[in-house]
Amino acid sequence: MRTFICTVGTSLVENDGVDSGYVQDLDNASVDANPPAANKVKESIRKAIKNADTRDKKLALSAEIKSLLSAEIAASDEVVLLHSDNKLGQVCAEMLKEILELDKWVGCSVDVRRISDLQVQNFERMNKKGIRNLYEVVIGLIKAKGGEYNKNIILNITGGYKVVVPYLTILGMLYNFKIIYIFENSNELITLPALPIKYDEELLLSAEEFLKKLFADGLLPADTFPKYLEQRRDEYIPAIIIESDGELMLSAFGELLYQRFVQDYPEDLPKCKEKPEEKRLAFKDGEDKPPIVALARRLILSPFVCEIVNSIPFHPGEINRIRPNQNFENGLVEIVLPKTDKGLGMVIRTTGRNPAETKQIADLLAKQYKW
Repeated sequence: MRTFICTVGTSLVENDGVDSGYVQDLDNASVDANPPAANKVKESIRKAIKNADTRDKKLALSAEIKSLLSAEIAASDEVVLLHSDNKLGQVCAEMLKEILELDKWVGCSVDVRRISDLQVQNFERMNKKGIRNLYEVVIGLIKAKGGEYNKNIILNITGGYKVVVPYLTILGMLYNFKIIYIFENSNELITLPALPIKYDEELLLSAEEFLKKLFADGLLPADTFPKYLEQRRDEYIPAIIIESDGELMLSAFGELLYQRFVQDYPEDLPKCKEKPEEKRLAFKDGEDKPPIVALARRLILSPFVCEIVNSIPFHPGEINRIRPNQNFENGLVEIVLPKTDKGLGMVIRTTGRNPAETKQIADLLAKQYKW
């Protein structure tokens, strides 16, 4: 089963037969309003649905429908529709749900979510609240569906405000998800494969405590910006932190990065106090091969790795990066480089205080460093 997370636009009401006056009324109305225009627009859309008796007519009904049908959506899939914070967005999302749940169209499960403050009348409100709320909803959906380990999550950014496209594209790359899109007046589905991007982890680690407080409190006085970060102030402000009217807050992008960071570096796991250049690397004579040394130098950058204890006997044919059947006692983890002919390996000492924490750290390292 695939999960399509789709932003919703208004192409559904751009069909012939939908009164533009009613559309304007809905565009100006709040989600909680119930103007007569809502039912009028829905009736017009239902007529268009009945007339869509060929695939070409179905594809022409809306950008969201075109992209989903082009992605060969099936009844076994599910769709989450994210709509803007006005009545027009809500009506379009509700009608898309009605269409997709029809057996003769797709017959799949559909959920509709409102994104508060996602509108274009007030850019400051959109930037400070709307994008943040969008991230909160999408990240919540990702976690509920199994997190980044669920590779059947697909972001469909075809519909909705174009200003949202770069924000969701960055999110998709940070969480390593496939993204699909269809340009206007085109029938070709553009697919961006899962393309993981790295962020400056050291930048966030250096400001971890301050970012944690800023995330929790929402706003802090500008003079609370840590003195020890002043030399790198331009790296934090304005990309990650917004300074306005004597106050600091995380930007929408900063909040996204911080949530990704917390997932990569859980705060309940202890961190090594030594700097990477202070950590010990030890190998047996003759086993300090370039691949294993290169990986060791990467691993000691992690705050969860305290030292490289030793190399271990070769394990040719081993396919697991974390050697199976180890007890993870004393924070020790045995890892293997399965892509090397001899199965080079090493023992690392982590900050794990018990086998459960050590196993968690081992899994995090394998995911982050992908050796």
